[in-house]
Amino acid sequence: MSRTGTAGIAAFAAVALIACGGGKSGSVILGAAPTTSAPPPSFAPTTTVPSPAASAQPTTTVPEPPADDLSGFQTDPFRKEHVLAVPPVPVVVAIRTAHHPGFDRVVFDLQGQLPGAESVRYVDRVIADGSGDPVPVAGRAFLLVRFEEAQAHTDAGAPTIARRPVLAGGLTTIREIALAGDYEGYVTVAIGVSDKAAFRVIELNNPARVVVDVRSLT
Repeated sequence: MSRTGTAGIAAFAAVALIACGGGKSGSVILGAAPTTSAPPPSFAPTTTVPSPAASAQPTTTVPEPPADDLSGFQTDPFRKEHVLAVPPVPVVVAIRTAHHPGFDRVVFDLQGQLPGAESVRYVDRVIADGSGDPVPVAGRAFLLVRFEEAQAHTDAGAPTIARRPVLAGGLTTIREIALAGDYEGYVTVAIGVSDKAAFRVIELNNPARVVVDVRSLT
């Protein structure tokens, strides 16, 4: 064979070897587009915005009405109701008295919220709740104060107010205060006065109080 024929056979063999992978393992697909792995999508960083803390409401003690305010007195029956969620039931824990120029003041201190209702009216005589027995009270006229959905005792049954609270000195119209009932969610208190006088009722919160002022007759 001539040198030219030998060179042609060698060139053909080299082309065939390349087409078959050149002796390396694996196969190559001719004409296929290269496969490129796309990077994972990027996400914006998540930022947690803390919710603003609820601002605590300051507890402010509401003062009793000024002593020089003489408005709102009446002799007609008074009644006021409230939407009340119980338990706990409001508890009458104290009865306080004081004289101010122009009127005597009775303050009913309550533990918890104001009662479901309070009423104040004049009655001819004082009757004990439950038994119906008469309750003697000093005075010529009688204001009956009644709290509904309230109690004057602890859950263990111990009384939280005296049956006849001690009066402050210097009162001009109020003669005596007597507990007339603490029965089935009703608390009834009688205020004996020297004669029928105009009164007013004031509600206060923080802490809960009901104020009954009775005009002076002298």
